[in-house]
Amino acid sequence: AVGSPLRMADLARTAARDALPLRVPYRGGELLSLPPPTQGVTTLQILGILDRFDLTGIAEGSADYYHLLVEAVKEAFIERNRYVADPEFVDVPAEAMLAPARLDAMAARIDPARALDWPHVYQHGDTVFLSAVDREGRCVSVLQT
Repeated sequence: AVGSPLRMADLARTAARDALPLRVPYRGGELLSLPPPTQGVTTLQILGILDRFDLTGIAEGSADYYHLLVEAVKEAFIERNRYVADPEFVDVPAEAMLAPARLDAMAARIDPARALDWPHVYQHGDTVFLSAVDREGRCVSVLQT
C-alpha cells in the first residue's frame, strides 16, 4: 500500500534458519557467532588471528596497534570475499576457515612493518537492516550483509 516492492508472497516464502553457532577460542574464553550467510565467520577469523598476538606489548591507539588490527581484518576479508555466501547455493567451508592451523597461517602472513596490498577494487557496500516494533514493545531486527 505504501509502494514497497515486497509482496505477501515474498514474506510467505521467508523462513528463519536454525543454525548452530560457529566457535573460536579467544584469550581463555570462547567467541560464538552465526554461520553463513552472515559474516560471523569473518568476525571470528579476525579475532582468531588477533588471539595469536601478544597485544600487551603494543600501545593501544598506536600506529602499530592499528596496523595489526587492519591487517587482521584484511586477511579475514580476503577469505570472506572468496568463500562467504548463502550455503543453500554454495559450499562455505566455515569450520575450515576457523581451523587453528589456518588462523596460524593467516597471522603469520601479517608483516608488522609492511601493509598488505589490497587485492580488490573498491566497491560500495550493500548492507541491509530491517527492524520492527509492535505496540506491545516486542521487536525484531535483521542485519544481513
